[in-house]
This record gives sequence, structure tokens and C-alpha cells, in this order.
Amino acid sequence: MKATIHRAFFLYQAHPIIDFKRIFVAAYGEVLSVASLCNAVKFQMPAHVLEPGQAYLTASEWSEVVQKVQASEDKMVEIVL
Repeated sequence: MKATIHRAFFLYQAHPIIDFKRIFVAAYGEVLSVASLCNAVKFQMPAHVLEPGQAYLTASEWSEVVQKVQASEDKMVEIVL
């Protein structure tokens, strides 16, 4: 799965689910979807999907994704899973 997303919008949406144990991420069409499998917290956002796909992440894997996006200085950031 590979998608380009808007950094600030992603971080605004992602921080409420940073500590949950199991995260589902999917990128299809022009949408990136993220959901916690432990509760009802989820979000969708526009994305430029380069390679559609889905992934189940642990809390530490999700945290790494969020940290990589946060560390980027670019306005648009590529997520690869």
C-alpha cells in the first residue's frame, strides 16, 4: 500500500488513535481509511493512492507511521505499508 497524504490533516485526524492496540489502514480509490479495531474511533481522508491495499498494524507500528509523517517537513507525505 502506498499513498500520498496531506501531512497536517493526517496528524490532526491520527492523534486521537495513537495509543490503540490494533489499527486497520486501507487505501483505495482516492481515500485513506484508518480505524481502531478496539473501539469506534476511525477517520477517512483524501489521498493520492499510488498502490491500493490494506494493513493491520500494532500500536507500535502505527506509532512509527505517525512519527514518520510528523517528522517530515513536506506538506504532502508518502505513506508506504
